[in-house]
Amino acid sequence: MPSITGSTLSFVSQTASEARLKVHWTMRFSEQEIAAHQVYNWAIFLENDVPNDVDWRRRRIARGFVAAAEGTVEKEVTKDVDRDFLNEDYLVLGAGDTTDEWGAEVVLTPWQPPAETKLKTPAADYLRQEFAP
Repeated sequence: MPSITGSTLSFVSQTASEARLKVHWTMRFSEQEIAAHQVYNWAIFLENDVPNDVDWRRRRIARGFVAAAEGTVEKEVTKDVDRDFLNEDYLVLGAGDTTDEWGAEVVLTPWQPPAETKLKTPAADYLRQEFAP
């Protein structure tokens, strides 16, 4: 499996309803993955700071794919996320710090081709011919 390093989540800008966030990460692949031309699906998840909290939130914000390559492969994704979702501490009114804490998780999964691919002629395109002798 490839190694993922340097994952960072940063704030870019916001409007009244959305915040633009940027996730940057780097990957390295093994010689075998490169030789096999292995492709990986990637997904980025946002997760707030406390997984066991009543208000724990997790959401996939982006996905795509990357082919194994030599050296360090860098990826960066910028996405708009609704501020209502990101406002995790809204229930704590006037009780100190209501700063919202978020992290990004990058997940790579090896892509596997389907076991089979087939195409059936649609009934409207069936060959219509009399074959009786």
